[in-house]
Amino acid sequence: MKKDIQIPISKDIFLAIVPQEEGVFQINLLNCKQISIRNILITTSAYDDKGQVTSTLRYFIEALSELSAKPFETLMDEVFEMKNEVFLSYYIADDLYELNFTFDKRSMTDLEEIPLLLKPGYLLV
Repeated sequence: MKKDIQIPISKDIFLAIVPQEEGVFQINLLNCKQISIRNILITTSAYDDKGQVTSTLRYFIEALSELSAKPFETLMDEVFEMKNEVFLSYYIADDLYELNFTFDKRSMTDLEEIPLLLKPGYLLV
């Protein structure tokens, strides 16, 4: 039954958007847990109010050790201006976790020091 299904709550997994050069950003997956995560599937897409839509991109990361970060996508300024969606699923032991992030450049305010990367960027929680 549906009521018997336990959906675990994901904690300590974040995205960081780090400026690389003028108009280019790097999206990083941060694992701030004290345990590694595995079988990470990430999908990204973007759209705007004018009906313009990007392709859906998919990434697979076999494992991400504890207290580590992994870059997975380069984001150009034209796409950063759009509304971006990042869907993430991963396993810890036999439990499946899911996260969804939605952002655009207008929602980013001030650069801050990103944990694990020690670089300025935008942290998505």
